[in-house]
Amino acid sequence: MKVHPDTGRPNLFVGRHAFGIPGLGRDESRTLIASLLEHVVSDESRVYRHNWNVGDTLLWDNRRILHRARPYDYAKPRYLIGTRVAGDPASELAYYPEDPEAEAGREALIAELHVLRQGSQDRMYGATTATF
Repeated sequence: MKVHPDTGRPNLFVGRHAFGIPGLGRDESRTLIASLLEHVVSDESRVYRHNWNVGDTLLWDNRRILHRARPYDYAKPRYLIGTRVAGDPASELAYYPEDPEAEAGREALIAELHVLRQGSQDRMYGATTATF
């Protein structure tokens, strides 16, 4: 969860990159994250799809908008220019009301990095791993 620095409103910062929710186990976290993502995209009134044309510019607030790339023809060249504005580090950090130091978040990140690294090694050496 993050608090938007301009509106002061709490935002769930959940996307395909999210791997866990503090206080929930791995399976519970993944189930809840998948459910939240499905809820967000299940109503077409909450989804914007841009049909790109040469010269188009699209801006969004990463603190409020869930976004992703859509499939495209890899045989055709794509020319993209991206930029980001560095926000206030204090408001860009994840917010854990029950843990101001976010120790639980750091521990979860360390554990998840271990799992991801192990999965990468397993794939390199031909072992099968569970999909998540």
